[in-house]
Amino acid sequence: MIPNALKCLSVATTLLLVDCRGREPASSLERDAAILTARTLGLAYLRSQQFAPAETAFAKIVALAPDQALGYANLGLVHLRLGRYDAAEREIRRAAALDTASDDIALTLAKVYELTGRTAVARREVDRVLRRSPEDLRALYELAALEPASKETYLRRIVARAPSNVAARLELVDVLLARGGGGGGGGADSGVVLIVAGNIASCGTEERAESTADLVAGIPGTVLTLGDNVFPDATYYQSCYDPTWGRHKARTWATLGNHEYQSGSADGAFDYFGDRAGPRGQGYYSFDLGAWHIIVLNSNATHVPDGVGSAQDVWLQNDLAANPKKCTLAAFHQPRFFSSNTAGWTSDESVTNLWNRLYAAGADLVLNGQQHQYERLASMTPDGALDSVRGLRSIDVGTGGESTALPVAIHPNSEVISDAFGVLKLTLYADRYTWEFVPLPGETFHDQGSGTCH
Repeated sequence: MIPNALKCLSVATTLLLVDCRGREPASSLERDAAILTARTLGLAYLRSQQFAPAETAFAKIVALAPDQALGYANLGLVHLRLGRYDAAEREIRRAAALDTASDDIALTLAKVYELTGRTAVARREVDRVLRRSPEDLRALYELAALEPASKETYLRRIVARAPSNVAARLELVDVLLARGGGGGGGGADSGVVLIVAGNIASCGTEERAESTADLVAGIPGTVLTLGDNVFPDATYYQSCYDPTWGRHKARTWATLGNHEYQSGSADGAFDYFGDRAGPRGQGYYSFDLGAWHIIVLNSNATHVPDGVGSAQDVWLQNDLAANPKKCTLAAFHQPRFFSSNTAGWTSDESVTNLWNRLYAAGADLVLNGQQHQYERLASMTPDGALDSVRGLRSIDVGTGGESTALPVAIHPNSEVISDAFGVLKLTLYADRYTWEFVPLPGETFHDQGSGTCH
């Protein structure tokens, strides 16, 4: 709670910074005072995580001084804290256009770019700051985040520049310990984060989708949806998905599920995500994330064939053959193996070819989202035999907010099942990975573990 006294501060005992009766400032001096108070209040609210009144205070600054960077920059900070990266970028870019010399604004914009996966653009913003101030500590910290392989170098520069910076010293120690001491060798493997879920939003379940979107807002990293991202079909993205998970759109890659095709085509998904859902009409693509190769496939075979000799099959074989990465993850909506609410139904032959190709290429992890549950299965061959050496581990994360239910037909190789709502956080390292199911507040279910790449 902000003390009432703070709301009516005075300058030189005579000039009220905010007219407590709500009167508009009549002079430039009163306007400047009102701006100062609005900023003081806004920052106090922001520090106490009262985001709505902070946003109101900073919006007042914009209204009072639309030609100044201050209000836009602070509004951007609120959006950034809430995970509204599109809105944060919009406001901070406005601030940067008004104050091209501000290092604070440039570095905040770099942080937005970092959180939305645009490392090269973030680096350009940091370089602009370093050209003006070669030893700016905040810029060096941002470089340490952007370039994990060079993190030790930047932390050493920070410690040399500010020997009393205990936080930097401790972080440097962590880096050295992570790679086995203080000698030479490669940089620390800090890993990259991938946040995943499917079965996310419908206009009847906004509260749960908003809650899972809040979970995602608290986890920096790249977002990958696992299909059935919106219900009942892809024509509802703007009205039923965008108000909740839409705030993460700039850092999201999309998988297509059967509900994306419920209206006859997935055009609404391609309209909404653009190339972040793959080429229009195909919905399969790949990208690299840290040391990992991520392959997103379209398992809606009645719309986009995935069998032997299909265009998708040929593309997948070529993509796998050209992939130099040690670690590979694939995502598609329909799982090969699963537990269900239909007696006897625990496997889907329609995606067997995808599993055959991935298994033969030594892929490591498969993510799915069709079943409305969280389920982790043991590593298996495409035929369902246990294989702890080369098998594909599969995890179904159909817990994004729309609905969940516990299955009745349990796959014999199922290891963990839950109907808790939440998201899966994967941390991907150069030769291994960890997983952690992050549930909604109040849920008691947790699952975490680790695996190594083949």
